[in-house]
Amino acid sequence: KFDDNGVVTASLYSENGNLFAGTRDSGVYLSANGGLLWQKKSIGLPVNGMGVNSFTSLNNKLFAGTFGGGIFSSTNNGDNWFAVNNGFQPNPYVYSLLTNNTTVIAGMFAYPTGLYYSSNAGSNWQQFDAGLPPGDLYCVACNDNKVYAGYTKYPITALYQTSNNGANWNYLSTLPTSEGGIRGLLFKPPYVFAAIRYGV
Repeated sequence: KFDDNGVVTASLYSENGNLFAGTRDSGVYLSANGGLLWQKKSIGLPVNGMGVNSFTSLNNKLFAGTFGGGIFSSTNNGDNWFAVNNGFQPNPYVYSLLTNNTTVIAGMFAYPTGLYYSSNAGSNWQQFDAGLPPGDLYCVACNDNKVYAGYTKYPITALYQTSNNGANWNYLSTLPTSEGGIRGLLFKPPYVFAAIRYGV
């Protein structure tokens, strides 16, 4: 149970036996006992209406993607958070985060849209979506050197893939029109599963 009434959970993440819950407007909560008890862990996070939509981790560094505040990182299980937005335009809406080997990938929603990666644990970010049409990137998935991006620009919902760090993107398929776009991607060889508003 959270200590704030009416908290809406936007994301969940498991790391080293801990559960992290990102909320719509109350920051991050941590549970070390499978969800029985929760502690607020939001020092350094912008919690005024900037929801925490996604998490990932790399080498014991936890990353949180926020709605309008960019990406924040913590090296002490969320006790303190620090902005790691070098390379982004102002006020990025980060909807998805993913770690692929030693690279962290971030997908953007609304303005500015785009797909970014960091090869130095968030110190700098570079855009790598030059071959993608402009639109929202709610989710990404990886398999070794292949990156899959769920692209949405209503009424178009499509799946793209790159194997050369975004130098070229290959169109794979168009999915049924969905107002919510592709909200989840899972790679399980040889298949890629895509979650949309009305099914998988």
